[in-house]
Amino acid sequence: MIIDGLSLTVIGMAIVFSFLIILVLAMNFLNFILRKFFPKSFEHKTDKRKSGEHSASNAGAKTDDLAVVAAAVAAINAHIAVSRG
Repeated sequence: MIIDGLSLTVIGMAIVFSFLIILVLAMNFLNFILRKFFPKSFEHKTDKRKSGEHSASNAGAKTDDLAVVAAAVAAINAHIAVSRG
């Protein structure tokens, strides 16, 4: 009975592991295809990251991110206060 459970566990883990390997290979293949047929869309995004330029729009984006985090924290605190009664 225990051997049957162990064999079932090993088979299940092997199936999940093989599925994950196939998933990673499929994602890498998709990345290759997209970079081959749409190279400009990837160059545009990677050039901004590699240049290291910090413009005013980036500072605005950081401020917006902080505002979103602050709003989320306030919403969670309000929800906790309401649920406690």
